[in-house]
Amino acid sequence: PWQSVLDIDRLAKAEKENWVYKGADCLEPHARRCLLTLSRGGKDASVLREFDTGTKRFIRGGFQLPEAKSDATWLDLNTLLVATDFGPGSLTLSGYARIVKLWKRGTPLSEATTLFEGKETDVSSSALHVQRPEGNYSFVYRSPSFFEQEYFLLGDDQKTLTKLPFPMGGQLRAVFHGRIIMSLRGDWKTAAHDFKAGTLVAL
Repeated sequence: PWQSVLDIDRLAKAEKENWVYKGADCLEPHARRCLLTLSRGGKDASVLREFDTGTKRFIRGGFQLPEAKSDATWLDLNTLLVATDFGPGSLTLSGYARIVKLWKRGTPLSEATTLFEGKETDVSSSALHVQRPEGNYSFVYRSPSFFEQEYFLLGDDQKTLTKLPFPMGGQLRAVFHGRIIMSLRGDWKTAAHDFKAGTLVAL
């Protein structure tokens, strides 16, 4: 049977805010902790707050980001990969995050460790974490345009970034048994093969 975990209308009334739910990123495999994205009136800039689905309450003193065009994903229970407004010079000309940082629980956002800096002319920079039975994979990527991405694999040391040898028009779709699955928006010629747009390729 379905049960309500969070009533957005009731929350909006209690906090006197016009909250619009914009999504959740939950920590697998139990999905007990989630990063909820709430927007005032549905605009692009949102706030991010840590939520416990077991107690059905926001975590007091938990991860929280002020209103911005942010993106964050779990690395583990006490670590996030965060792309947000870190202050002057941290945004692209489009108003999205240019810098991706690693943020540890219990530390101020100002002390988060910089992992990657995109270009001011990019659309944005962000991060992605994929959890699989055979292991976890973290990626940082920049988007020079809405239809281009450049991906980097984050090493186990949580510091090293290795650029993936895919074309800018490739889009990461999944990780399966150690293989990164990409779809191609355009043709891609390599030394050994010619791949057509729409092809799925694995590395």
